[in-house]
Amino acid sequence: MIADDWRPYEILVKSEGGKTKIIDVTISRLVQLHKYNPIFMIDVDKSEMDSFVKNLEKKLCDKFRGANVTARSEISYENSETSMHRMELAKNGRSIGIIYVIMFNPTFEKVSGIFDTDADDVKRIKAKKYIQRSRIHTIFSKAFQ
Repeated sequence: MIADDWRPYEILVKSEGGKTKIIDVTISRLVQLHKYNPIFMIDVDKSEMDSFVKNLEKKLCDKFRGANVTARSEISYENSETSMHRMELAKNGRSIGIIYVIMFNPTFEKVSGIFDTDADDVKRIKAKKYIQRSRIHTIFSKAFQ
């Protein structure tokens, strides 16, 4: 998350229809983002969660092999609708940052009951009700403990 004198805001990236794109974006911006411990929210099928994280980890390590960057991930929170992986990045064996990947099963829109045909205000209401009902915000608080 970014929060300093120069950038008084936080980073939350929500991918839309591009599981492979989010990996490439993460890798291309890793040097700038890693020290801010960004959170990436991704809609994936339950069966894809582990393979997505393994693919991200592999591509990160391959891209920065010459700089001796490694990544190690673990599930830090999981329920029937969401999973949060904590991926620690290290350079020469020393921690340089963390990436949190939050995945919805099957999608945020489906778990919150949002339809494409819903008006924007209805979508906001449904999203808010889901957040309150599911206590999804507890996932974020776990990222900052």
